[in-house]
Amino acid sequence: MISLLNKILFGNNKSTLINWFDDKFITILHKKFYHDRKELIELIEKIPNKRLMVEVGSLVGFSTRLFSNYFDKVISIDPYFPGYDPSDGNSSNSRLLLAQDLFKIRFFDDPKVEQINIPSKKAAENFENE
Repeated sequence: MISLLNKILFGNNKSTLINWFDDKFITILHKKFYHDRKELIELIEKIPNKRLMVEVGSLVGFSTRLFSNYFDKVISIDPYFPGYDPSDGNSSNSRLLLAQDLFKIRFFDDPKVEQINIPSKKAAENFENE
């Protein structure tokens, strides 16, 4: 079941939800996005202690995957709350539900990634002493 789901999500045919064209672009539902993370990787490599990364606004988890390659633990904070920002196209209900489902599928078996589905201000209270 999981291998079939991965083929549908990340395969190389026209019915695939997510296609990687190269190391700089990705297509989700036939829309092309720039995803070059070279500068982000350079910053990550400068961090001496890579025990914990807290990511605010994970959406489908592209950066989360990158962080999980470098950090012992990644906490993703994203409430997936529709309409949180009228100027952000990603805040529509259907896009958020799809993003949340894709995130869950991508990380269902990754013990390094934990997701907290509350607004960032509320989540920050969990890290006051960190």
